[in-house]
Amino acid sequence: MECEVEEDRVVVELRAGTPLASVVDAVRGTGKEAAVCGLGSAAGNLGNSIAVLLDLERGVSGTIRFVQLAEDVCLVDGWIEGLQAPCSVRVHTLGDFSEGTDSVGPVLWTVVEGVGGESGKRVSFLLQSSEHQVWNLIGRALVVWDDARNCAVAWNNVARSAGLKQNPKNVCPCGPGSTDMMAAAEKANL
Repeated sequence: MECEVEEDRVVVELRAGTPLASVVDAVRGTGKEAAVCGLGSAAGNLGNSIAVLLDLERGVSGTIRFVQLAEDVCLVDGWIEGLQAPCSVRVHTLGDFSEGTDSVGPVLWTVVEGVGGESGKRVSFLLQSSEHQVWNLIGRALVVWDDARNCAVAWNNVARSAGLKQNPKNVCPCGPGSTDMMAAAEKANL
């Protein structure tokens, strides 16, 4: 990936397999602010969903996006920071948090294993699945599981989201490029 700034424009050249968080970090490294307003496919919108993680008590935050690129290809692009030990990201069969993570049902899909654990540094991941589709993930629970301590450290439901340029988001006036969720995390000193 290359990132250069010219005349208040940022040009990013991507190579296949570059996580979105790396793109945002590269743009911010030029001194510019950056925010992701959507993710899409050249084939059009076949489905998009997102799970936003923000646990102020544990200092864990992140975003996991799911984009249906084709009928049999689901792209997963995510970043998480604040993990103190290697963790797994799992989608469970239910989206019921009435009893915390005890009521989310069995694991439907372990999206990724062994991420994090380097003193809370940001980790990002990008992968594709031919076994799971966005429309079958919406409404289910996404749980970040600390494998060593055998406990959940962050969780939220997988929610339907708009595709690229389908629903322009408002930017929080708290700062250029920051979303309401980022502003909340900043106020909490995450």
